[in-house]
Parts: sequence; C-alpha cells; structure tokens
Amino acid sequence: MSGRMRAAPRDWGQASCVVAQAYFPHELRPVGDANEPRLTLRTLDLGPVLIGHVGWGADVAIECDYPSAYEVNMPITGHLESRGRFGELTSVVGQGTVFRADTPSLISHWDATCTVLGVKFDSYWLEVETERILGTDRVNTRALLPEQLSLERGRGRAWHHLITSLATNLHDPDLFADSELVRRQLAGAVAAGLLEMCCPDGGVAAAAQPRTIRRVVEALHDD
Repeated sequence: MSGRMRAAPRDWGQASCVVAQAYFPHELRPVGDANEPRLTLRTLDLGPVLIGHVGWGADVAIECDYPSAYEVNMPITGHLESRGRFGELTSVVGQGTVFRADTPSLISHWDATCTVLGVKFDSYWLEVETERILGTDRVNTRALLPEQLSLERGRGRAWHHLITSLATNLHDPDLFADSELVRRQLAGAVAAGLLEMCCPDGGVAAAAQPRTIRRVVEALHDD
C-alpha cells in the first residue's frame, strides 16, 4: 500500500518487517559495526507497479527470492553491490540493478550512504504487458531484461526521468489512491518505457495484440 513509515523502526527486526511488508520477504544482515538502522521508506502504489525510496542508513547485505515480482533498484546516492548470473555487479548513480522474479539473489553490500529509487513489477502482469506491447508471446521477459540498466542517455534517461517525476508524489502517496484508471495508465507507461528501453530492435510493435485475442482471431481464420 502507498505510504510512509509512521515511526522509525528501533531495531533490525522491525526494519526488516517494515520493508518486507512493502516489498519482499528477505534475509537481512548488518555488515560491519552498524548498531541500529536508520531506515528510509516511502512508497507509491500504482497497482501492479510500486515505486519507492529505500535506504537502510547502514551497511547491510540482503538475500531475497523476489517472489512473483521483478525489481529495479536505482541508486540515488551511494552504491549497490550484488551477485548476478554472470558474477559481481555494482550499480551507482545513473545505473539500475534488475532482479528477476522467483530467483534467489544476493545484495552483498547495500552501503550506508545508498538510497535507491526502486520499481517493483508484478511478474504475471509485466509478462502479459510484454506480450501486449511487443505484439508477440514469443518474448521471454526474463531474457529481455538485462542485469543492469544504463540511465544516463537515450531511452534509459527518459525512463529514469519518468520514474523520478512519479517519485515526487512519494510525499503525497494517496494522490492517485481513489482513481484506479489513473493508476493503471501510469503503471502501463512505466512498463512500456522499460520494455522499449530493453527491446532488442529499439522499438515496439505498432499494433500489438494480447495473446488471448490473437488466438481467437487465429481460430476464426482456421474455421
């Protein structure tokens, strides 16, 4: 749900529970001599898309399976170290780390100065949107999304600006709460921007059709 913390968590267990309720269940481990969290957490709920600011205020490591959702974490400050399919990966300002749904992942070092702008996508919804936007059910969303995004130029920069502009509403998280139509349209724009940025041919189909509609049309032709 959209919102912000009512009170700062007093210990690591509370901090972990607060973030798990907004994002994912996870295993949190302080790194070094951090005595207590200084958690930053604000979220904006767009239905199948959740946008938020998250920072722990201390060096931590996190293990997470990202159940039923994709996540993109873009550092606003500091850096984020993780272990991906092809080895160690570090994202700084101007980059984003992509975590795949239902995949065990390790953030080996979320540094104390790092606050991320995070975007969470419901996995089933994003996969359906991929088919609809790209006009084919032969695209594997997992394969389409890279491990790291470049956000400093081109479509990456445009998408980052879109997310940043939506994030200005984190201080007023109920702004779109009473309009399902607005939330749905904004979530669609966020997904379309991400897919267009990652699409191998640099664009999307002009007349995309959902898989179910395409199958009905094919069945009519066969008949």
